[in-house]
Amino acid sequence: MYLDEIMFTKRSITLREYSRKNTNLTIDQEEIYVGYRACIASMTEQQGMLHIRIQEKGVNAQDFIEYLKALRQRMGRKPIALFFD
Repeated sequence: MYLDEIMFTKRSITLREYSRKNTNLTIDQEEIYVGYRACIASMTEQQGMLHIRIQEKGVNAQDFIEYLKALRQRMGRKPIALFFD
């Protein structure tokens, strides 16, 4: 079983952009400063995605332990081997 965590954010701005002569670029602030989401997911080649957790904050040790407990409950007594970075 493979497991990984990833962060999604919209907090990126193009550093250089082009516009027509005598016009200014505009940026909608609501689209830039929206925070982020963290996702922990596990999958196998045979079963595909098994368990996904999405939250509005970074993943800490307690979040990861809760994820593993939920994964263990989902898998029952079946032995599992996790590969993650």
